[in-house]
Amino acid sequence: MIPIFANATAPSIADTPWPQADLQRLGHCPVCQSTSRALRYADVTDRLFGCAPGHWQIYTCIECQTAYVDSRPTEGSIGRAYGTYFTHNDGKAVSVSSGLRGGVKAALNGFRKNHWQMPLNPANTVTGKFIGLIYPVRELVVAHMRNLPRQLPRPGACLLDVGCGNGLYLELARQAGWQVKGVDFDTQAVASAQTRGLDVRVGGLEQVQDLAGSFDRLTCSHVIEHVHEPRKWLQSMHAMLRPGGSLWLQTPNVDALGHKRFGADWLGLDPPRHLTLMNPRTLRNLLEESGFSVRMLALPALMALSVYQDSDCMAKGLPQIGTRLSWRSFVQWSWLKDAWRQSNDLSYAEFITVEAVKV
Repeated sequence: MIPIFANATAPSIADTPWPQADLQRLGHCPVCQSTSRALRYADVTDRLFGCAPGHWQIYTCIECQTAYVDSRPTEGSIGRAYGTYFTHNDGKAVSVSSGLRGGVKAALNGFRKNHWQMPLNPANTVTGKFIGLIYPVRELVVAHMRNLPRQLPRPGACLLDVGCGNGLYLELARQAGWQVKGVDFDTQAVASAQTRGLDVRVGGLEQVQDLAGSFDRLTCSHVIEHVHEPRKWLQSMHAMLRPGGSLWLQTPNVDALGHKRFGADWLGLDPPRHLTLMNPRTLRNLLEESGFSVRMLALPALMALSVYQDSDCMAKGLPQIGTRLSWRSFVQWSWLKDAWRQSNDLSYAEFITVEAVKV
């Protein structure tokens, strides 16, 4: 799922330094611990939400090619970088029940109903079958559902969404028949999720330690890049799953074609919230070392185009970041070429998407 970002024209407070007492200095890669590195970006700032003070240095690990922020906010202080984060909205969409947009919504719901037996309304299962024949749209819906299996692995199967935000995905998974739970550090987003009757708790995996080893599926959409200790975090995720349980994970790819094209204007950079950015090979190795077998999943071309559109807006200083995909993106032939390449060569996709099974 692509996050909806706040207006990029918010007043910048970058020239206010992050307090020295609240900075952690690493001097090594947080993934492989190597001290061999090269400075990739100097003095980058929070350009997406304009709420995180300071200028940040991003290094590339020579050994595993991971990009990481150093120095970085401590675990106790990094919450200040999320003051206007996108998960603060309540996620309630405007009701659309008529006209072309209403018909499209009914068709998309019809596809979900056919595919996952979701009790959605309005839903047109006839036009939903046509959605299943339109490859780019079908793959986008499947990705939005985080490649959820069509059938539950067992009666009463339980799904945990780590970093669940306002609970929009949990609501979809619940409609698909899963027992759902979520955790998130954002108190405002958790409050929004709880208004939907969802079992969502403020904090991290420590909030569900009593349920370790009981989950059939974990989902983590754009979370691992935010954590201070990615290896330890993946090991904790492994412990939460039942034997044979699966982890769906998506994170920006530091080797993405969009990063090569836009550089410091690339949407996936997002300092200082994104502490660590890996490439597919490094993430696969880390997952396997944590006890998972790994399958890489394709990224829909429409997702890549959306990242390009937002990165281009950032490069031009435009405020339209997070808006719907514009028709103008479809006449940018170099973008279309990159998007097609990404959907066929996962090493260059904007996001790394994996399904990892506990072994």
